Amino acid sequence: MPRFKVGDRIQLTGEIARFYPSVIGIVKDSGTDHSSVLVQYDVRLADETVAKFFDFQLQTPPVVRGRIVFDEPILKKSTAHDVASEGREIRLIGADVEVHLEICGAFRKSITEHVSVGKVALTNALVTVLVHEQPIATKRTDGRGDVEFHGAPSGDVTIETLVPGKRIVVSLNV
Repeated sequence: MPRFKVGDRIQLTGEIARFYPSVIGIVKDSGTDHSSVLVQYDVRLADETVAKFFDFQLQTPPVVRGRIVFDEPILKKSTAHDVASEGREIRLIGADVEVHLEICGAFRKSITEHVSVGKVALTNALVTVLVHEQPIATKRTDGRGDVEFHGAPSGDVTIETLVPGKRIVVSLNV
């Protein structure tokens, strides 16, 4: 029986990890070859590389709960229509990783995230928005450590930031 399912966020482990520039990714498919003792998975790594890996070459990084250190309302003015919109700015820390969130919108939310360690932006981190523990979108951070999601529902969401060695998780009501 496969240990991972489609959509699971994983990390390469062991010797295979040194052959890939990005070691975190998402399971895209599990090969169920009944003639083989080992289960293989198609994985899309954060740098967009797609490769097959055996079960023993993958692991789920441990969860680190993000600790909210700043949560304040923000008021933005749109220059196009000179209309103010409300939002929130949230900063959290989890195992030395800093996550800055900006959430805007009324019913459908826009979420912008910046991931860094100190002043160094983390590129190719995988950020997933989950609703009722189901992933609704996963994107990787760009060269500046930024990622944007549009159309997230209002209510309870979980944001998971996957970096090598850990998954920083925070649950919010947006």
